[in-house]
Amino acid sequence: MPRFAVLDAARGLALAAMVVFHFSFDLDSLGLAALDVGGDPRWRWFARLIAGSFLALSGMSLVIAHAKGMRWDSPRGPMSIDAQTRDVVQTIYIRRVEKVGGELVNVPFDKIDNVKDPASPSGG
Repeated sequence: MPRFAVLDAARGLALAAMVVFHFSFDLDSLGLAALDVGGDPRWRWFARLIAGSFLALSGMSLVIAHAKGMRWDSPRGPMSIDAQTRDVVQTIYIRRVEKVGGELVNVPFDKIDNVKDPASPSGG
């Protein structure tokens, strides 16, 4: 499975933040530093930020690990994830603006099926 440098870096940062929090908590509870980790709201927000980042990163990792070959219907049409490259594959609709019933609306007149992300490292 391909590695995602940004996701790996975010996991590393979240892990380092957790080490900082727990080390500070231990120093405070042992009386070796007066940090007020349990009472200061900034420390509580720091802990929540760390926990939230772990939940978000776990969710992203699960989707990346299990979404290969996944298909679903989106408001923009059918989408899937390529099983080999993990690129998003979708239908691109070519539209023009027309006046319909006195309102301007987008009207599809052509489509290109199964377009991979052109900006992906695999070349789309």
